[in-house]
Amino acid sequence: MATKKIKLTSQTAWETQKDLNDNFSDLETRLDELDIPENTSDLTNDGDGTSPFATEDYVDSHGGLTDVNVVGNGNAVTNVEYDTDTKEITATKGETFQPASDNNLDTNSKTIVGGINEVNAVAKQANIAKSFASYSALITELNSASATAYKVGQSFYVQTQNVPDLWVMSIESSSSTYTYTTDSAFVTATAQSGGQQVGYYKLAQLETQKVDLTNYVEKTTTIAGVDLQDNITVAEMQNALSDSTHRFVTDTEKLTWNGKQDAIADISFTSSDAGWSAIDSDGFYTLTIVSTKKPFIVYNTSGEQVLAGLKYDGTNVYIITDTKFSGTVSVR
Repeated sequence: MATKKIKLTSQTAWETQKDLNDNFSDLETRLDELDIPENTSDLTNDGDGTSPFATEDYVDSHGGLTDVNVVGNGNAVTNVEYDTDTKEITATKGETFQPASDNNLDTNSKTIVGGINEVNAVAKQANIAKSFASYSALITELNSASATAYKVGQSFYVQTQNVPDLWVMSIESSSSTYTYTTDSAFVTATAQSGGQQVGYYKLAQLETQKVDLTNYVEKTTTIAGVDLQDNITVAEMQNALSDSTHRFVTDTEKLTWNGKQDAIADISFTSSDAGWSAIDSDGFYTLTIVSTKKPFIVYNTSGEQVLAGLKYDGTNVYIITDTKFSGTVSVR
């Protein structure tokens, strides 16, 4: 509250001041004798301020009437006025401000204390994930929970194996009860793009549940007994996979084998085989023998080479001779 200062310039005024100090009981009488200025023009600047002096109208138009936050009860007052005659302060109760205990920053009239409390709560992970034994337990909880019990982004971990964990994607204005039937039905419901509402809360599956690991190899898998968790050397792989019918070979070995002549096989036949044809008009017989290899020489039973015609069509060998006989044909 400002103090009015009066500069006393006369001896009488100084004596009056001294009398006031000496005889306080005579204060009211002495005050009547003082010349109280009624206009700002009657005042003299004594060096502690600047002229012109502020008028009541000026004070009122520059914040003289201001809202005051009353500490402790969470209310505000407006139109605070000071009556110079009665020496009283009057005020009008205004709108309700956010109590310091309210940590919700969504409140229309926010306080620094409330804001700090919420920031502090977030910093301390007040919205940390919550665990439930099953979907059924989670649904029972959310169906009866208020709209302020949880926040958007809240995670719910379910202890049941092989079901997705969930998070709150939105909080709805009205509650909708969800009736639990099976885990499978709830998984399908929460997999929708819009999620599934339970009580006030729209739930969706956590992103980690959307990763398809079907084609990934489990760490416990082995190849022929070799653990995939360890680095597998070539030697270990060869030893694990090789047996009497399976071997690892080099490119050099394959080239060497491919460059070799095909193995020769002998196919025996007799003069009475059903494969012999009747003699043709040129006086020749033809013996047909099924073979996947080409013929290149014919022997009789004595091991002697027989002069005969040979043909091959990819499926059969044809021996053409003027006499039916027994022997072998070599193919490769």
